[in-house]
Amino acid sequence: KGKQYFAWRMPLYPLPAVLAIAMWFYIFISTGYTMMMGGITVTLLGIIAYMIKAKHNQEWPFTATLPIGEATLQQLTDEGNE
Repeated sequence: KGKQYFAWRMPLYPLPAVLAIAMWFYIFISTGYTMMMGGITVTLLGIIAYMIKAKHNQEWPFTATLPIGEATLQQLTDEGNE
């Protein structure tokens, strides 16, 4: 689709994204050890809960179909080997 597809451009890309990541990392580190471990624990528990739900509902990543079409992973790998 090219550059014309996007409605706007980020000035000074990727500097704003790198600065935002650095600032959030600083905020995370400055909260202290207890809060950092609490945040990491909650994040990991959320990932585990999602994976259990996805496995139960046979959703990504536990399915052979891609979420953006009807092609299966096996069909795509077979096409690439031809």
